[in-house]
Amino acid sequence: MTSLQPRGPGNDQRLSVKVSGRLLVDGYKKGNYAIDSPRFPQRPVSSLFVDLKDPIQVHLLTETALADSRNYEVLSQDQVDMYKKQCQYLAQRIDQTKANLTVQTKYRDAAVTMAKLFTPGPDGNLADGAREAEDEREEAEKRCEELASELFQLEKNLMEPQRRLLEHTAAILQLTHRASHKKQALQQLPNGLQLVNGMPGSPESLYTYSTNRSSLASNEDLNFEDSNQLPQPQVNALEIPIKSPIREQTNRLREDLEQLKEDNARLSQENEQLRQAEQKLGSLNEAMRDLVISFNPAENAEYPSQPLVASPGQSLIDSKLDYLERGIQMARQEQEYLMSNGNGGNQEQDNSEHQSRLRSVNGIVLAMLANAGAAQPPSPGPSGKPLEDEITYLERAIETAEKALGPRGTVDVSTTSGNVESELKMIWDSMQSRAAFMKQDKENRKKQRAEKGLPEDEDDDMDDEDVNEPYSFIAFTSKVNWMASRVRRLADEKIVLKRQIKQQRELNQKADAEEVMRLQSELDNKTDELIETRTQLTEIKGHLETARAEVSKNEAALQIALRDMQDLTEARAMSNQQDSKAKTLESELREKNLRISALEETRADLESRAAAAEASKNDAETARQQAEARLTHSESTRKELELQVSAVDGKISSLAAQLAEANTARAAINDALETKQKEVDMKARQVQEKEDLLESMNLMLAELKTELTIAQAELDGAYGSRAERAKDIAAMKSTLEMQKMQTETDSLRKELASTVRQLEELAGSSIAAEKEKTDIEARLDAAEQLRTQLEADLADVRARLDAQVLASRERMAQLQADLDAERLRAPATGAAGAAKSAAVLSEQFRTAMREERKKFQEEIKEEQGRRRRVEEELTRLRRAAGIPVRTPLTPNPPAL
Repeated sequence: MTSLQPRGPGNDQRLSVKVSGRLLVDGYKKGNYAIDSPRFPQRPVSSLFVDLKDPIQVHLLTETALADSRNYEVLSQDQVDMYKKQCQYLAQRIDQTKANLTVQTKYRDAAVTMAKLFTPGPDGNLADGAREAEDEREEAEKRCEELASELFQLEKNLMEPQRRLLEHTAAILQLTHRASHKKQALQQLPNGLQLVNGMPGSPESLYTYSTNRSSLASNEDLNFEDSNQLPQPQVNALEIPIKSPIREQTNRLREDLEQLKEDNARLSQENEQLRQAEQKLGSLNEAMRDLVISFNPAENAEYPSQPLVASPGQSLIDSKLDYLERGIQMARQEQEYLMSNGNGGNQEQDNSEHQSRLRSVNGIVLAMLANAGAAQPPSPGPSGKPLEDEITYLERAIETAEKALGPRGTVDVSTTSGNVESELKMIWDSMQSRAAFMKQDKENRKKQRAEKGLPEDEDDDMDDEDVNEPYSFIAFTSKVNWMASRVRRLADEKIVLKRQIKQQRELNQKADAEEVMRLQSELDNKTDELIETRTQLTEIKGHLETARAEVSKNEAALQIALRDMQDLTEARAMSNQQDSKAKTLESELREKNLRISALEETRADLESRAAAAEASKNDAETARQQAEARLTHSESTRKELELQVSAVDGKISSLAAQLAEANTARAAINDALETKQKEVDMKARQVQEKEDLLESMNLMLAELKTELTIAQAELDGAYGSRAERAKDIAAMKSTLEMQKMQTETDSLRKELASTVRQLEELAGSSIAAEKEKTDIEARLDAAEQLRTQLEADLADVRARLDAQVLASRERMAQLQADLDAERLRAPATGAAGAAKSAAVLSEQFRTAMREERKKFQEEIKEEQGRRRRVEEELTRLRRAAGIPVRTPLTPNPPAL
């Protein structure tokens, strides 16, 4: 009995429902549903009642999902891996239990069918066979109920880790859902919409993020409109930073790609080997079919051909193996039948000869009775003993002839001798004609035996008869006496033959009983050894399954890395486009600077009138030169740091070479594991062959036990000399069949010993491979820690350089503003016309500068918008590929 106890937040009470094992078995048999099947398979992925194009409905669903997942627990990476492994292990257990339940259900159905075949006796009691069938049915039903309960419990246990993983996924998605940074409520958005109480009027929250699980919180990291931190276009595009995961992912992608190529080559080779094995199996099946037909062409002419299409639930190779097993069993049965009938061949041949002669004598007597007008005796029925039937029929015919001819002869003698003489002559003629026919049949059988190379029959009594002898009463009387003596002699021969057959059976059963006991002990020993070997094979298969799971996990990581590589390639292309646009803006800025220089030349006459302004200009120029000197110094410092970065790149290259060597060693280990896997498969096939041989020997043992039981029953009525039987038993101990079985037993022992040695060697090599794998993983961890430390140092250096460059640019902008103010300052002396013209020129210059700055700011804003869109697209691609997006809550990698 199993109880259903649903769990979930808010469920304080548990619903307990008792489920019986029979109900579970019927449910699995009728439903046959998988674990990962959808709850409503008839519905599409998206409900018809959900319009994904409706922004309001999608916004409401999103906010509801965020509110529902607010209290879910976020797991660590170790916990996530643990739950995933637990789900994988439970899924494997469920698949195995389902397969066992399917097999046991078939056994149960067969047992139920067998139990229905037995009917109660007249007194209402069941026979022994019926009771055994009923016990087997109950045992099969019990096993099915136990497996169904175990399967139900496993599925129930699988629900808990799946629920934890789903809640973790929902919590992570809710955690990373942020609102984009906007300035304040009621601020005009770029598309003309407005914020109402801090909430957008459209489903903009679908593309926002939040760190405090609220879609209305702002994010300072995504502010692209801060004018104080506007990035200036650079002359040369920066290389991929070492801290970026592109380098590591590229190396991993290359290694995993090589591993995938090797796996594909190995799989294609295995497929080719399977195809060749299937062809060889087909030829073996054809040869086996010809062998079975050659044993008994008359009965086995309609023996079915091998299957060309796989049976339901089986592969084509399994169907062909089943066909080959059935053919081997059929051939073994035919061979045993021929061997068992080989010793009694001469006796059966003699019996057939005696039977044919008796049949001819019966024909003569039947003709005599027909001519005499007497009633014919009933024909012998099919009792399975033709010789006894013919003798019994002859005795009945003689009795009938005596009854019919006795009174009639008396009457004829008393009346007239002419009628008696004529009737006897008629009987004589029929006897002579029948004798002639029998003689001709005898000659034909002699010819046939001579053609087949068989010895001639020793019974030549019929050869002395004269079929042309004339009728006489003396001849007729001697003929009848001869027939009576022949009948008595055949009856004596029948008794002797029965005695010989019983004695022969008794001797065979004695020898078979001793051989059965010896074979039973050997079979028990072989069974124990096979159980031991199966246990070792099961352990090795478990290790191999673990290795395969790791390989599949690496393949999944490779697929993710390939997608990451593609996304990074696209991002690099976008970055190159941005660099080209930045270069274009830089060239435009140079042109604007040239125009500004031209305007400055036009104002050269005004600068000569402003001595004080010129002095301040010189001061500003001096300050500007100092700033440029500092900028040059920072550039040289940056170059030195870049040299250090190149040195770090060299170290990383050396580490990558070491990593490549480790991967090569790993590939060698994988090759060794594949070789060992092939050896294990071969050993498993050998063990399967031994199991088949053991099963055939069990069948042979059952047949011998059956024959022993029959012989024991016949031995109770047998008679003869016990000393003679003991001598025959001693002579029968060293037969060809016993020697053959002893040879097979010795070969099985040798094969089992070699299998055990190979299994020990395989276990030793597996342990060595595991140690080498552990060493390589330790080296990889050390290299990973060193790479992380170098990336952290490089990030610090780059941050310091960026801060220095930003400060230098701000200083240069301030000096430029001071210089412009000094240039535009009106001179203290001079005429009124000169002052007026200077004021007009200053106003024109200010207007031109404002227009230029406004245009430049608009271009900068456009560039920022394009950059923001590119970053949003990159974030969306990473999220779609399953790459974790870096947020302020994401922990930094550990440093040494």
